[in-house]
Amino acid sequence: MAHLGKVRTIVLDLSIMLVATALVPFAPGVGGVIVCVVITGFLTLANLPAFLGLVPEVFSRRPDQIGPATGYMYTVNLVATMLAPWLFGVLLDRYGIAKGDKGYMLGYELLAFLAFLGLVAALLFVFGRKGAAGETAPEPPVREVAER
Repeated sequence: MAHLGKVRTIVLDLSIMLVATALVPFAPGVGGVIVCVVITGFLTLANLPAFLGLVPEVFSRRPDQIGPATGYMYTVNLVATMLAPWLFGVLLDRYGIAKGDKGYMLGYELLAFLAFLGLVAALLFVFGRKGAAGETAPEPPVREVAER
C-alpha cells in the first residue's frame, strides 16, 4: 500500500509543479511570480526523494536492476538540469526580455512542458512495468550450500 502512496505523491507533486510553472507568465505582478516560482522550487526538491523510494518497489522482481534504474534516473535528472537553463536562456535571447516580449513566457512554458514530460515519464515508469500495480514480488530462490 505504501507503493500507491508514493505514486500519488509523485503525481500530485508533478501536477502542482506543472500548474505553478505554467501560471508564472500570467501571474499578477512580481508577488505572484515569486509565489509560483517558490512553489515550483519546493516541489522540485520534494520530488527526487519520492522517486528514489519508488525505484526499489518497481524493480522488486529484479533487484539486479535497481542500481541501473537509479543511475538512469540520476542521468536524466542531470541532463535536464543542465539543458533547461540553457534552453531558457536561448528563448530569452531569441524572443527578448523587455516588457511585452515573449521570452519569459516561452521560457516558463518550456519548463511547464518539461514538467509535463516528467509526469508522463513517472506514470509510464510506474504503470508501464508488469507487476507494478501492487502485486507482491515472489520469494527469492534459496541457494543451498554444499556441506563438506
